[in-house]
Amino acid sequence: MKKENIIVPAGKISSTKDKITLQLEMPGVEKNDLDITLENKLLKIAGKKNIPDHKNGWLHRERREGSYRKEYYLEEEVDDNSIKASMENGILTLTVDIKEKAKPRKVMITG
Repeated sequence: MKKENIIVPAGKISSTKDKITLQLEMPGVEKNDLDITLENKLLKIAGKKNIPDHKNGWLHRERREGSYRKEYYLEEEVDDNSIKASMENGILTLTVDIKEKAKPRKVMITG
């Protein structure tokens, strides 16, 4: 039985006052091979990368195949229903809006 190779994708997270953006490097993964789920504030991201076998076998192989997996816990200030995902050139980009009440606001001084 072949042992599954788990790959933890490199990523970066950035934010503005309106949204949080998460980017993960997942080269070799097609959109159809991605599974993104959200349950109880836990965002689970999984993707499978397959490298076709060479018909005569490999002499040397440095490219890894396997399953990408990463999880993030979403804080209360994000709007779970606003998550959007796109995949381009091996980069998975997820954006999620920050709830209006959690956005920074200017406090006016009176008197």
